[in-house]
Amino acid sequence: MKKTQLPNEKRTNLSALGGQMLFQEGDATSAYRVLKGEVLILRQGRVVDLVEAGELLDARIWPGAMAVAWTECTLEAVRPQPQPLTPSIPAAFFDRALAYAA
Repeated sequence: MKKTQLPNEKRTNLSALGGQMLFQEGDATSAYRVLKGEVLILRQGRVVDLVEAGELLDARIWPGAMAVAWTECTLEAVRPQPQPLTPSIPAAFFDRALAYAA
């Protein structure tokens, strides 16, 4: 299956050795796709999750946690650009609404 790139997504590959910290508590900007290896998610010194190859490693999923490479890892940094929160509304909708109000 071919992976598609999301619109406005910038990618950079990173390597990490086992034991290397990938993000720490309070870092809400780190997002990676794990291409190879395993990453431990720790909260207050306890393991709460294991992220494996093919999975998304995003600091926003585990607030107050840190991520440490458990094995040698290859990561793909994913930094989606902010998208508008409101859906686009077709102009025809406004035209009909104005015609109805008149």
